[in-house]
Order: sequence, then structure tokens, then C-alpha cells
Amino acid sequence: TGGGCDTEYVSLTMPLVTGPAAAACLPQTQDPSTGGSLGIGITLFQLSNINNTSQNSAANYQNFTCTDTTTLTCGMSYNWVVSTGQTYEETVKGYLDINNDGVFDQSEIIFEDSAIVFSHQGTTVTLPAQPPVLGTALRMRVMSEYSGNPEPNGCADLLYGQCEDYTVF
Repeated sequence: TGGGCDTEYVSLTMPLVTGPAAAACLPQTQDPSTGGSLGIGITLFQLSNINNTSQNSAANYQNFTCTDTTTLTCGMSYNWVVSTGQTYEETVKGYLDINNDGVFDQSEIIFEDSAIVFSHQGTTVTLPAQPPVLGTALRMRVMSEYSGNPEPNGCADLLYGQCEDYTVF
């Protein structure tokens, strides 16, 4: 053109980013009123970019997969923190649906701690160097239950405890 300016159009294709695969189960708190009044359940979860405060088991199952996400690198270790009620001992487990099939089995436990009051923490979140699924959103599940009840198993309902889901890329 005479003014020295040109217009160029470029077409970009952006990948569609979706949440993790649907879970095969959504564990519920069977007695959220009692669990909540006893202070049982998750009140804080921290892992990498996730720093989420939440209500205890009175809130029942919580799905944070769209609001609380993080990116983790294969083969690396990460610090994690789960805060629970301050009165009763609780068992805490974290699962990562590493094969993205919607099921949480015992081989997918990425951290666990039991019979500790209030603060559960460690450096034991280590992702496999060669996971079966790469480049997709995966569901991470954090569960807590009063230590006198059966331990969380990834899918079963909890009597007083709580389950929260997050997204990991």
C-alpha cells in the first residue's frame, strides 16, 4: 500500500482444554451433620499451585476440578499439605487417576498419612517417570476419614469423612 502498512490475517487453532475424565464414583459423606459438627474433614489442601481452603465434611463431596488445577512434572517429587479437624485423628489419602479411566485403585495412591491430628504433610508425591497418559487433564482425589472408621479406598462412601477432587495436568 502507499502508506507502508499491510494487513495480514493469521489463522490460529487453539487446543480444546477440558477437565478430567468423569469419575466412576463420587464418594459421599454418609453423616455430614455429625462429621461437620465434630470438625472432621478437609479444610486445606496444598500441592504445587493448589492452595485451597474448604469447609469440612459438612460440605460433603466437593468438586474443585474446574477451579483448582496444577501442572506436575513426571518423575518429580512435590510437597503436599492436608489440614483436617483439630480434635479427632483422621486418615488422609490422595489418589491420581494416572490411567484416566475414572477409577481410583490402590496403585494410584500418591500420598497417605494416618492417625495424625490436624496437619498431614510430606514430600512423597512422586509421579511415575513414564505414566500411561500424557498431555491430558487427570483427576486427583483427596479423601479423609475419622481413624476409627474404615480407611478411604478411593471410591466408597465415608461415614464422617470427606472427598475432594482436583485437576492435574
